[in-house]
Amino acid sequence: GNYSQWLENKEKRLEMESKQEASHQKAIKEELEWVRSNAKGR
Repeated sequence: GNYSQWLENKEKRLEMESKQEASHQKAIKEELEWVRSNAKGR
């Protein structure tokens, strides 16, 4: 019924959020590496 629908929606939402979180962490990591490599270059 309604509850299983709600659970499915919640699961999908959590999955999307974790994917966004992962890509956000990846972007931060890449920026950190970029900053470090630039600091060495100067």
